[in-house]
Amino acid sequence: MAVPVIDGYDVTHAFIAQAPTTGQAALYSTGTPDIKATPEDIASRPGCLLIDQSPVITGVDVRSDYFDGESGAITPAEIAQIVKDAISSFEHLQRPGQRWPAVYCSRSSLPQYVNALDAGGLHGAQIGLVIADYNYNRQQAIDEVSSSVPGPGNPYPVVGRQYSDQGGGGAYDLDIFSQPWVERRSGMSTPTVLAQQDWRWCRKCQGLFFGPHESASHCPAGGTHDGSQSGNYVLTDIAPTGSS
Repeated sequence: MAVPVIDGYDVTHAFIAQAPTTGQAALYSTGTPDIKATPEDIASRPGCLLIDQSPVITGVDVRSDYFDGESGAITPAEIAQIVKDAISSFEHLQRPGQRWPAVYCSRSSLPQYVNALDAGGLHGAQIGLVIADYNYNRQQAIDEVSSSVPGPGNPYPVVGRQYSDQGGGGAYDLDIFSQPWVERRSGMSTPTVLAQQDWRWCRKCQGLFFGPHESASHCPAGGTHDGSQSGNYVLTDIAPTGSS
């Protein structure tokens, strides 16, 4: 089983004009005027994720989707209580459409935030992680998110990976997000996501086939399919199954 993923980006208000108009947008719900998204910004990116960035300057918005843990933003000492308040916000529909809370941090600071969540009694709450690491390329980011299947053996699933800055000096960042996490919204239907990996691209017929059955397959171009130059594709089917 693999987690289906979607491409996205995060951007501050100052650079939103330079950001893509497709993909999963993530904007800032707090911060200085050059960072915090305006209502017009949010309207221009329907379904955008909201990042709480600066409790020091503007206070925490616990209705946000993920919370920025880094110098000048949310510290490890603050994160557990903020996440608990965000869970309460999600459960009480303070912002219909809010995602289950996640924490953003660099890979180097990840142990501090995970330990703080553990100490706050959140080990079993399936709090997501959005990890910033520019040492990985897009495919490696996809692999990390898609392989992080939530469950008892994975108490803090990786629901996002920030892997590159773009736009000449970091106008916006490129991300990979977990599709089930993005689609799980308070007050809305929760999707059931069925996913099957090990599909391959055939270099002969240009179609997809199920990799484990390659030797017994029948290629329209003759013989069996040839997946020797293919990556691992994941096919998904998403259906709503009721409210959150």
